[in-house]
Amino acid sequence: MLSNGAVLTLTGTLDNRGTIALAGSGDPTTLALSGAVQFEGGGALNLSDEPGNTITAAGGTATLIVATGSNPLAIDTGDKSNC
Repeated sequence: MLSNGAVLTLTGTLDNRGTIALAGSGDPTTLALSGAVQFEGGGALNLSDEPGNTITAAGGTATLIVATGSNPLAIDTGDKSNC
């Protein structure tokens, strides 16, 4: 879990079999991608309902690659206003 105000920089291939959670609650909380980053392993990426949670490039160009599978990509922003 990335706590409020934390920054985690990722590069290369990530074998995520659990959950990466951005849990900002007021301060910017950032998942920074350096170059091409590939997610594998079927894990989850969760962002709390906070506008300061971001996924961004760590300088230059970044690419997010999500490996195929039964759940290749699921994003839940927590916004229930349109339900």
